[in-house]
Amino acid sequence: MNKNLRIYLIKLARNRQTVAYGQAMADFDMDVTYPEQREIFEDMIGEISDFEDKKKRPMLSSLVMHKGKLSIGSGFYRLAEQLGHGVRKELSKSRFEKTMHRRCFEFWSDDSVFYAETGENPPAEPIEDYPIIPNDLAAEGYNELPLIKFTFQGHDIDWLKKAADDMNCGIQGEKLVVAYEKRVLHDAGCSHLALEVRKVQDGEGYDIFSKTEAGEDKFIEVKTTRGSQLSPFKISLNEIKFSQINPGHYYLYRLFNLTEDGKSANFNEFRGDLYANFFLEATEFEAFTIKK
Repeated sequence: MNKNLRIYLIKLARNRQTVAYGQAMADFDMDVTYPEQREIFEDMIGEISDFEDKKKRPMLSSLVMHKGKLSIGSGFYRLAEQLGHGVRKELSKSRFEKTMHRRCFEFWSDDSVFYAETGENPPAEPIEDYPIIPNDLAAEGYNELPLIKFTFQGHDIDWLKKAADDMNCGIQGEKLVVAYEKRVLHDAGCSHLALEVRKVQDGEGYDIFSKTEAGEDKFIEVKTTRGSQLSPFKISLNEIKFSQINPGHYYLYRLFNLTEDGKSANFNEFRGDLYANFFLEATEFEAFTIKK
């Protein structure tokens, strides 16, 4: 059994994440376009799930999904059937992998189990549970830019209250992301990198400075709404330009369904140039007088 791959999958479960098949293979220097390598990798993750099942633990191979993370390979259902979880046709119909995702996330959230199985050192001081939950499905979106309808009808709007609510929502979202990034790095055995996670000053083009497990810089812009993931959000020209200049290190964490107490939310992660991930529509302008 490949121990490094097992720990890789455990960390995914710990972080409540899934991974695309091609990405997981690439992380282990394998190419998903080669059938023989794909077959080898399938056997590797299958062996890990077989090992976990003998210990009465959930199937870690359930975390490896097809591109887009909307479905899983037939090999997963075949193995699940062999392990006695049911008939593969029924398992496929019920999306059994989703059940396994929940079980994996719950099981590997136990600190004592995680540190014992990975051999990593726990942090010197207690840290918070995961405050935000990554969306394990492909982010919902639009096929084209929605049309703006102009009604020219008046409304009574408490602009001071709206500004205060928006500011509070944004601050809460940033705090959640700081806590999340620190937790991810702690659980990855990178407590020294967690110390570098911080809120940056306004105007720098992003909100949170963090690190990857490999020590690379992460520039995270945080956009938070209490509504669904399809709710539009405000983005500045400064933030857009920064994403274009730093596409390899730029991340946008799109927090949605922020709770009333501001203590948890779901989120989608986008990487790189914002133009590659979003339809952008100008709704406000700065006007400069034309010299005549």
